[in-house]
Amino acid sequence: MNRTQQTTVAAILQFVLCASNIVLALPDLAKGASPQSGGPSGYMVTVFNFAIHVIGVVAVYGIWKNMKWGKNLAIAVDAISALLLLPAVIFVPLVEKVLAGALILWNILIIVLLLWRAPKLADV
Repeated sequence: MNRTQQTTVAAILQFVLCASNIVLALPDLAKGASPQSGGPSGYMVTVFNFAIHVIGVVAVYGIWKNMKWGKNLAIAVDAISALLLLPAVIFVPLVEKVLAGALILWNILIIVLLLWRAPKLADV
């Protein structure tokens, strides 16, 4: 199992991102679809976000084992997560915009690290 340093860093960043989002989503899931949580549509976004990050933790296992399916799954999870954050960059107050922008950059960083190819030594 020859995992590159970029892959190792991407796995760690992916785990931190997904685990923190899962923990932060638990109180909203416990509230249910109440009017304070944004109603049924807001609750469905929370459930979808939770499910995506649970799948992201599964992808971390695949990345750690240096399997191609893990990298592909993590790239898909990060792309969907970044798309879920785009409305926050547009419609929320400044502090939340900055936080959403930072999380989008975090997702992009993971994707770049997973797509990074290690240089191969030339056969001489």
